[in-house]
Amino acid sequence: MNVKFDLSTINHIKVFESLTRVNVKDCFSKENSIFYVINEQDLRKITGKNSFFLKKASDLLKKEIKLIAFNENIKKFVSNLIYPVKAEITQEDKIIKVKCENNKDKGKVYGRERTRLKFINEVLKRYYDAEVIIK
Repeated sequence: MNVKFDLSTINHIKVFESLTRVNVKDCFSKENSIFYVINEQDLRKITGKNSFFLKKASDLLKKEIKLIAFNENIKKFVSNLIYPVKAEITQEDKIIKVKCENNKDKGKVYGRERTRLKFINEVLKRYYDAEVIIK
């Protein structure tokens, strides 16, 4: 992963790490939210005790904070990206196929005008050379 961060992103990471005492793997902003990619083990540390540090960081940065749990297994990582939707995930070379149980879940993964699917693919491309398609 070769990603360059701008000054504001570095400041976001610094504030988040100092409050939560968790190492951030990646950080990016989209609209009025900040997304932090952290290890799955660290996710439990942050969400414990009523997410106090997470709420404090959100108030300090004046943006909504969303966490993505990173996993070396690409299928598990895609599962974390589409959470809370439960789906069957299969991999064929560089294509990750997500099979949703019903149309409601499929709509949640797509998002309005496919914005969520585009976002999922952008995040996935930062770590793996793969693409998600919905069945």
